[in-house]
Amino acid sequence: WINLPTRESFVKKLSRFYGPEAEGVADLYPGNSARELSQAGVDFVTDSWFVQPARQMLNGMSTVSSKTFQYEFSHVNRENPALGAHHSIELPYVFNTLKNRQQRPDDQALADLLTDYWVQFARAGNPNRKGLPQWPEYRAETGHCLQLDRTTRVLQDVRRRNCDRIDQAWNAVYR
Repeated sequence: WINLPTRESFVKKLSRFYGPEAEGVADLYPGNSARELSQAGVDFVTDSWFVQPARQMLNGMSTVSSKTFQYEFSHVNRENPALGAHHSIELPYVFNTLKNRQQRPDDQALADLLTDYWVQFARAGNPNRKGLPQWPEYRAETGHCLQLDRTTRVLQDVRRRNCDRIDQAWNAVYR
């Protein structure tokens, strides 16, 4: 998905999944140059492989009594910033196994925060406790998500427009 030489190659690749809906999905990811198309491919993979399936699972959890919590780890890869905050980059923070932690106090503070959240969630089924920034429960109607970076903030309906269009295209082809 990263090596897309032309806009047409991007649409052709999407058509394998979405058939006649491919153009509508492609419209969500603009660009014509190799660099723009590379970013479009990365953004599409992020949405279709991670964000949209997570949203489906979170919405499905609304039928049970357990609370659900969504997060987006946005801290950019320090060793290769061009990769952004790619899949699984949060693991050294979650498990508090950062390299060079003494030289990276901001990163260590983020690792401590994530470890506190995960331990609290394992202990109580809820990541919130006194002293931590509030992490709102995910509900389909609000779409709350905690963005984790050097600072935390609550997001709402992460990439909703893209996920809605991907759902629409998928349902048009496969249902």
